[in-house]
Amino acid sequence: MPPAPTPPNDRERLESVRRLGELGHAHRATETILTTLREQFAVSRAFINIVNETTQHPFLCNPDGPESTPRANAFCGYVVHSDAPVVVPDATKDPRFADNEFVTSGDIRFYYGAPVYTPEGHVAGALCVHGPEPREPSELEIGLLKRLADMVTEELRLARRFSEIEKNHRIREDQLRMMIAHTPAAIAMLDRDMRYLAVSNRWNRDYDLPDAEIIGRCHYEVFPDIPERWKHDHRRCLAGEDIESEHDVFERADGSVQHIRWKLVPWHDADGRIAGLIMFTEIITEAVLRAQNLASMTARLDMAIRAANAGYWEWDLQGGTIAVSGEWLALIGREDGRTALPAEEVWSLVNPEDAETLRERCEALAEGGIREIRHDGRVRHADGSERWFTIHGQAAERGADGRTPRLLGLIIDIDERKRLDLLSQRQMADLDDARAILEQQAQDLIEAGAVAERARLQAEEANQAKSRFLANMSHEIRTPMTSILGYTEILEDHGADGDARAEAVATIRRNGEHLIALINDILDLSKIEAGGMRVERIGSDPRVVLRESVKLVRALADRKGIDLSVETDDSVPGLIATDPTRLRQILVNLLANAVKFTDEGGSIFVSARADTGNRCVFEVRDTGIGMTPEQAERVFQPFVQADESTTRRFGGTGLGLTICARLAEILGGSLVVAKTAPGRGTTMRLTIDAGRPAATPAPRPERAPGPASDADASDPMDGARILLAEDGPDNQRLIAFMLTRLGAQVDVVSDGAQAIETITENSVRYDLLLLDMQMPEIDGYQTARHLRAQGHTLPIVALTANAMDGDRSLCIEAGCDDYASKPISSKDLAKVCRKWLTPGARSENQAAA
Repeated sequence: MPPAPTPPNDRERLESVRRLGELGHAHRATETILTTLREQFAVSRAFINIVNETTQHPFLCNPDGPESTPRANAFCGYVVHSDAPVVVPDATKDPRFADNEFVTSGDIRFYYGAPVYTPEGHVAGALCVHGPEPREPSELEIGLLKRLADMVTEELRLARRFSEIEKNHRIREDQLRMMIAHTPAAIAMLDRDMRYLAVSNRWNRDYDLPDAEIIGRCHYEVFPDIPERWKHDHRRCLAGEDIESEHDVFERADGSVQHIRWKLVPWHDADGRIAGLIMFTEIITEAVLRAQNLASMTARLDMAIRAANAGYWEWDLQGGTIAVSGEWLALIGREDGRTALPAEEVWSLVNPEDAETLRERCEALAEGGIREIRHDGRVRHADGSERWFTIHGQAAERGADGRTPRLLGLIIDIDERKRLDLLSQRQMADLDDARAILEQQAQDLIEAGAVAERARLQAEEANQAKSRFLANMSHEIRTPMTSILGYTEILEDHGADGDARAEAVATIRRNGEHLIALINDILDLSKIEAGGMRVERIGSDPRVVLRESVKLVRALADRKGIDLSVETDDSVPGLIATDPTRLRQILVNLLANAVKFTDEGGSIFVSARADTGNRCVFEVRDTGIGMTPEQAERVFQPFVQADESTTRRFGGTGLGLTICARLAEILGGSLVVAKTAPGRGTTMRLTIDAGRPAATPAPRPERAPGPASDADASDPMDGARILLAEDGPDNQRLIAFMLTRLGAQVDVVSDGAQAIETITENSVRYDLLLLDMQMPEIDGYQTARHLRAQGHTLPIVALTANAMDGDRSLCIEAGCDDYASKPISSKDLAKVCRKWLTPGARSENQAAA
């Protein structure tokens, strides 16, 4: 038997034939057609044979299975080639088939075959009958065969469409499950038996089920503590009700309580029957506990997810009409009974923004540029609203020019899903914002932790420094106090000679002055730290200040055999605006340090010069012990010296350079370690702002006169009546003794009440009141206010151990005329008393103030 010629488009045909294996849904219908064919032709053999590349096999059978035969022996191969029915009444008389092995074996004498087409329009094979006897067909039989073959073709086309619909349905189900899983709301989808079909990740998190495999399990098994009232609500929902609760309480078996907002919605299968329910829940426990009477600030997720409804459409490109199914019309609310609509009427329903893109894709599909379309767009509903739909389309068949006369496809309502997508996008954006905030807060916490750690280390270092400072202070205070107490015992020893007693007095004075200097350093630092240090800006000669500073420490240098030299550059101005007292304090401290840390026989060189920017620069260079770089970095810190060995060897509190550095900043400059090295000395550089001085320097204050002698008849202390208000017996005796030696008559009271009574009721008229400010019962501030309120005008000088910045102003505000800090020397006491005992002193001093 000669093989049937191969069709010219066999490659495309074979590709289309291979896709028939996906159409299992056509099996039942094709079996019915074959049964009908066998009954009508009264034969036992009828087949739908598919012709592939090398074999022929029955439809839906294995192409290489035992049912297949070689294509070369296949009668149906001629049907594929001719694309028309093949009728062979007697194969033994037909030269094409006479030697065919099925003919020679007696199996086939007659053969009738009509072409069967793939959904793409290619001949897949033939619907055929044959038998072992020759048979002449009637026109009715051939017509029936062709009609049944057309039915097979239509069933294949319908099976293909159903397969694609089923595939799209599975895709939508997968998308639905994915959407449910990843939506930020707590959602669960269950069947009628309350078995889980899908849950969101949020559902698992909210109910502590992150690792639980709950798909397929019963809801009541997962939550055995579900109350009966909720089960009743589930049954109502499965009966068709939408049920919701804005606030409900879920009491768990472990005793915990959750406040929940929930909603139950039934979902329907493709046939419209209720197939289960969907639960939306939101745990609002925190919101309820925060504010029981406030509405939740979180927008509730109110969605209804139903099974997607689909409608068919078929566009006759030549006729200009679009045939639609009833479901299609129902989706857009236009159930007017029509099954075919003018194309332009349909296009008028599409949103103009979507219509242009959709038209371009349909044209490309019609011309063969693309194989299918899928487009999400908006279509106007009969009620005037716009709803979102997904439109699928493909070509029905194509002609020789590649164009197609018809397009067909599906339209699927995705309005609910689109809303969910948009809501999900907003929530994802909110989650991204929240994550960014949390990441920033985490970074802030890390940085705060680092800051806290640095602060802890600094605090530890500060505590260590303060501990060292307290140890140094203890040493600095106890050492002079030991001398003071020890030499006091010598004074108490009446057997000591005059020289021993004089040395004891000098030692006590020297150590007392050391303690006062120590206290003054602490007070200066306190004033600076509190921002209360005040400096003057008066005309001063920096060269004079430098000479005076050197003069104050030269004796110390001479005792150690240290060469102290000074060099002043001609560029140094003769007049600057600064505070000469604070400048002298800095220079004296730097010089004293240089002497302290320079061994005997060393040298100290002091220089002064002008710098750019209207500044004066002073440098103190010594040949002393020097410092390491680490020591130089710490040397200006409060309570810190180079190291503990320095403190043990040279003493000191570690406050001097700290005070000097702060004073230099207040004077508009700086104090730095310009150069240093261990064993090679140190150079300290002081820079201050020269300012804009007045035309002439301020006059230097005259020295206060010393205590008047008995021969000085004009001394205001002589015979003056002074009232001393002091609660300390030792201070009473000491100050009264000092005043008596100066020629004054002194009365002593122990508190403010006695002072007021003595001045008010005593007939004695006092020239001056020395008033201690810290006394029991009525203190000095109250006493001064009371006396001034009564109209007393006698001068009042405050005596107080409070030497902090602002104490003077507090005393003046209370009504005192002047202020003197304790301890006070006889010389300073005489000076302040003479100031206010001079006739007319109170009015003159007040006018000057």
